[in-house]
Amino acid sequence: MLSFVYNKNNWASHIDKNLPYILEKVCFVYGDDELVKDYKNKVTNFLLSTGNEKNQKLRLNCEIRAFKILQEGIVEIDYLHSTSTLQRKETFLKGDIHKLKPELFYTEGRLFQVKQEIYRLPDRMVYNLALCYGIEGESAWDLVDKLENKGIINSQAALNLKNAITFVTTIRLKTYSHHKAQKEDMSIFVRPVGTEYDMKKQATQIFYLDEEDLQEQGGLFQYFYTALPLYDRLKCFCDQYQTLDKASRQIFFKDSKFYNDDYATKGFIHYRLAQYKEVQSNLEKALEDENNKDNLKIKNYLGNILLKIGENNKATQHYIDCLNITKKIYKDERHPSVADCLNNLGTAYNAKGQYNDAVKWNKASLKIYKFIYQNEPHLCIANSLNNLGEVFRNQGQYEKAIKKFRKSLSIKKLFYKDEPHSDIASIYNNLGLVFGANEQYDQAIKCYKKSKKIYQLVYKNEPHPYVADVMNNLGIIYKSNLQYDQAIKYYRESLNIYKFFYQSDLNQSVADIYNNLGLFYIAKNDNDTALKYCNLSFEIYNRIYQDKPHPNIAYSLNNLGLVYWAKEHFDNAINYFKESIKMKKLVYQDKNHPSVADSLNNLGSVYRNIGQCSKAMEYYKKSLNMRKLIFQVESHPAISVLLCNIGLVYNDMGKYDSAINYFKKSLEMKTIIFENRHHLSIAHSLNGLGLAYSKIGQYNTAVKHLEESLKIQKCMLHNQPCVAESLNNLGIVYRLQGKYNQAIKKYEESLEMLRIIYKEADHPIIACSLNNLGLVYADKKEYNLAIDYYKKSIKMQKRIKNMQSELNISDSLFNLGLVYLDKEQYDWANNYHKKSLKMKKLIYKGESHKDVASFLNNLGNIYQKKGQFNLAISYYKKCLKINKEIYKKKQHTHIADSFKNLWKLYIFLERFDEAVCYIEESLQVQKLVYQDGYYGQPINMEIVELLLANGADVNKPMFDGDIPMHFAHYKGSKEAINLLLKHRAKINAQNAEGKTPLHCLLETNSLSSMTKLEIIEEFGQLYDITIKDKDGKTVIEYANEYCPELTADKNSCFLQLNCCSC
Repeated sequence: MLSFVYNKNNWASHIDKNLPYILEKVCFVYGDDELVKDYKNKVTNFLLSTGNEKNQKLRLNCEIRAFKILQEGIVEIDYLHSTSTLQRKETFLKGDIHKLKPELFYTEGRLFQVKQEIYRLPDRMVYNLALCYGIEGESAWDLVDKLENKGIINSQAALNLKNAITFVTTIRLKTYSHHKAQKEDMSIFVRPVGTEYDMKKQATQIFYLDEEDLQEQGGLFQYFYTALPLYDRLKCFCDQYQTLDKASRQIFFKDSKFYNDDYATKGFIHYRLAQYKEVQSNLEKALEDENNKDNLKIKNYLGNILLKIGENNKATQHYIDCLNITKKIYKDERHPSVADCLNNLGTAYNAKGQYNDAVKWNKASLKIYKFIYQNEPHLCIANSLNNLGEVFRNQGQYEKAIKKFRKSLSIKKLFYKDEPHSDIASIYNNLGLVFGANEQYDQAIKCYKKSKKIYQLVYKNEPHPYVADVMNNLGIIYKSNLQYDQAIKYYRESLNIYKFFYQSDLNQSVADIYNNLGLFYIAKNDNDTALKYCNLSFEIYNRIYQDKPHPNIAYSLNNLGLVYWAKEHFDNAINYFKESIKMKKLVYQDKNHPSVADSLNNLGSVYRNIGQCSKAMEYYKKSLNMRKLIFQVESHPAISVLLCNIGLVYNDMGKYDSAINYFKKSLEMKTIIFENRHHLSIAHSLNGLGLAYSKIGQYNTAVKHLEESLKIQKCMLHNQPCVAESLNNLGIVYRLQGKYNQAIKKYEESLEMLRIIYKEADHPIIACSLNNLGLVYADKKEYNLAIDYYKKSIKMQKRIKNMQSELNISDSLFNLGLVYLDKEQYDWANNYHKKSLKMKKLIYKGESHKDVASFLNNLGNIYQKKGQFNLAISYYKKCLKINKEIYKKKQHTHIADSFKNLWKLYIFLERFDEAVCYIEESLQVQKLVYQDGYYGQPINMEIVELLLANGADVNKPMFDGDIPMHFAHYKGSKEAINLLLKHRAKINAQNAEGKTPLHCLLETNSLSSMTKLEIIEEFGQLYDITIKDKDGKTVIEYANEYCPELTADKNSCFLQLNCCSC
């Protein structure tokens, strides 16, 4: 003992641990027993006296001290560096009523710190309660007995308190025993059974309660049933203490049993344990209880739970109810509770995709918080900034989002100092999401790993859903960055944690991972495995939500559509996308939502894939309009992607000017969004531009854009299949230019890269590259090399052995036939073509298929070259028949092409009557297919003259009311207009929309203003410019809208035309 007096080895503390309070309790160890007894008597006398002159109300010292410990708090003094010139360090410590407040919401899902979170509350509260009434005892149990004996508490309350004290003391000792040290971590879960080895090993480091203690009638719940009302009653006592007289204080706790196991209490405890189903069930029952007084708190918790499980509309309604309640309580004052409700509403509207509303509510919340806390750093301000960051991320305003997240992070770091906290981990995760969306993958990975590390520190390396969430996000990022080995590693780790945590596959998070695994295997071209995981996810969601419409089920339907699209089962894909859209519209109550726009975009892509361009355009434009309404910003990544997709459709339709226009719009928007830095999305738009320019013969411009695209891809991805594809595209353009050596160089570079990627293994893309080299050598007339490459491609495809490889073999066999045809070795050519056709028929089992139709078309081309015209016509007709069977009553470009091949051949054979018949049918199909316009090809005047010479009706309208004169104006062909006028064509005829040919001339984008002006000057006197379309618009209004430069000059011939007409 003298060692402490002399402070040997610095054993004595230099900090005053509230010595006056510590000295209330002493025990006899050695020495004079009577001295200790005398000291204890003096302590008792002091506590029961009022000996303080300032004590006006004559409160006993024991009451004053109890109230100070509970409510007011105390000061801790550090004497170590205290001198006459240096002020001693003082630290204020909150009172127990604030320090030991049970936190069931903010500590959701964490391990229990047994001593601080469980043991301390009943231990300190019972001690303070007894002290307040001047009761001393040897233990907590002893104090409870004395409180009961003095009539302060009733017998039932005493029993409940003793049970709670026994439970917390027992588990505190058990944790010490488990850890073999004074460590107090305790899991919130049941001890795992049958988990994988590494999980089991990790689990042994944590102390687990028995399973029955985690049930609603078990020890932990029973403890909270007592601890929560004990705390609430003592808090109420402290709040009213100064106003209570002696008699009121004496009976204040008399009627309390310190026990509450109602539905609300059960719900709150389940929330702490992250048992969300039980939370929802209990809190919904609590709302039905007429005696319930916690509506505000219950609705707030329910809103949080419903948001977690995707019930966004219900969550929003609960938050609105909370806002109305708080406004009524605080009479529209700027109060933290009102700001909390506004903040929650912002989160809910963000989840619903109503971003402008989300920004409005979050900003309103932030304004109140800043007013209350006078712009000083505060957690509430940080939370509002974080939520605003989330909305800006979803709007695609990434820089704004990053700015908000970083502000929030700096406040929280200031608040939590160097302590790891889940709030900080959450913001790092959010930063990872925004960097990932912006394709800044390295920064995203860095943020996710910081988040993961902090979560693991917070949860002591115990498997926890928040850790799993970050691992899942890491998997998504690595997949997006094409680092598939890393991606699958994180997905599996995440899945293991979810299964461990929830002890079941029947969980939303598990279903989410299965969905992500499905998308992962689509990216890996393993579509059967992808289908397995997407089906698993779909089944789990249906079981969870009991087949009722839900966003997650709709999302799963969308992903099944993606799998069937990848498998080229297009009808199935379309059905799943449509089912997904139907359910999403039901869930989101027919309101615009990003998720609906995503599925519309996917549907457009499938229709583009199968050549139904008008359908593709319809769905892309629906998606584009919806996204513009949702995001209401000038530039957004999702909008820029849709502009690019629309460009691709126009490219497919042969409307290359429109395609280029949309690709440029997309590129311009992406350049603004990504601030001119390298980005894969920019590469896609450049690639689209390159392909479009190649179609109109501007090969140098095409090469320039394709090279830029390739440069970005190489910089970001190095050796990846999409880089090889870009090299291949450059090879195609060089081949079209006739620059065969450069084409070969690009093809070989692509082939070399693919061999590195796939490690010399057989792969369908490598086989296709070999086939492409065959094509270019065939163009160079180096037939032996072409044959060699085709045969290498066929040999590899045979080793691969799948349906796609069979199709590719049949294509290469056909190409071989073409080589032999060029070599005029017709028997060999015929032999290979027959083999190819036989394979196609076997693959498609005699069904009508576009590949078979394409093959028959090519055979027609071959026999036409050979001069065997009747055979050519026979194959063209077979092709036409199959195309009609494929597309049934729908019109399609392939049908139009079959008609074209037939009428061209008939013209060559001078069989004009048959040619005219097929030309008219061809034009009708083209008009139906390209409802937004016509082929990008120039008018063939020979055909026009042929039709007119054979008595074609010059004013015969098509399905949309257009006559040839409309078409001639769309194309800006003065020669065609003059020819039609000679045959009495009507220059002022109106189509189904009431448009005259002049209306059509003015609105077309593919003609320059100069061309339009030349036509108007030549035929001006014939136009009736008073005619209005069905919307009541004149040609003047069309000119103002589509080519204002024609009306800018008052002396322009166009306006003079208007004067003449008047």
